[in-house]
Amino acid sequence: MRILWHHNDTPWGYVASGNPDLTSLKDLAKGGYRVATSLFSPTLVTSVQMGLPALTGLTPQEAMEKFTFVPASSYAENCRFVTDGKADVALCSPVSSLLSEMEAAPGGIKWLPMSIDDKEGWNGYLKARPMLILTKIAMGVQSAHGIDGSTSNFIYVVPAAADADFAYHMAKWLAESYDDYKATHPLATRMSGEIFRAYLDRTPLPVHEGTVRYLREAGLWSEEDDARNEAAIAQMDAWVKVRNAALEDAREQGIRPSPDDETFAEILKTHTEGLEGFRSRL
Repeated sequence: MRILWHHNDTPWGYVASGNPDLTSLKDLAKGGYRVATSLFSPTLVTSVQMGLPALTGLTPQEAMEKFTFVPASSYAENCRFVTDGKADVALCSPVSSLLSEMEAAPGGIKWLPMSIDDKEGWNGYLKARPMLILTKIAMGVQSAHGIDGSTSNFIYVVPAAADADFAYHMAKWLAESYDDYKATHPLATRMSGEIFRAYLDRTPLPVHEGTVRYLREAGLWSEEDDARNEAAIAQMDAWVKVRNAALEDAREQGIRPSPDDETFAEILKTHTEGLEGFRSRL
């Protein structure tokens, strides 16, 4: 696949109550704090149990000893644990409507920055959640604005073999018609060339040649982008090649190619061993 354009993004950050002793994620390293854990979402569990420790200066094993992970059965429960006094910190999105409710609760809420300057911490966080993008939050409840956080990005993609002229004209229309459609839906405001350009600075995924042609014409593409994109294409091609080999190997052995099949998972692991995974740039 290749990127055609940016669609929208969901910001995420760590929210806490008014506890005066808790002003940064590094404070969590002192231990004794309760961290909400959304059991319904494996990605959120991975974020708080494997990623968060890196931003506090701990290993996941040390965090297991120093934190109390409080299980939540839903996203709403996960976030409300903070204002209900059941947890000291939770991973939430500031665009969630319930964050407005929490912001208005007695004592209010505060956000603990995922400091963009903490390269070591972010390297650890991206080991757990490699496709997240660093950002300064500019959406959602007012208390989150200007806070260093992360985003989950949604993009328009096309097959690598998609017609270059089609991709070029589609990208051109999305960029040059932005002012005409941006008011049709709140998420449409996230489809500007400026936001797409910021995403390109971080994403490890390859961009379609038609989109590249438009971006170059618009002055939004550089020689550095060329080098990055060539590397991303080579990496994508390498993954497609070994995955296809794994599928063929499974077919020959009569094994169902499913992530739930342990034998197939082992075949895939064997074929992809040593191959670098995709990870956002710092």
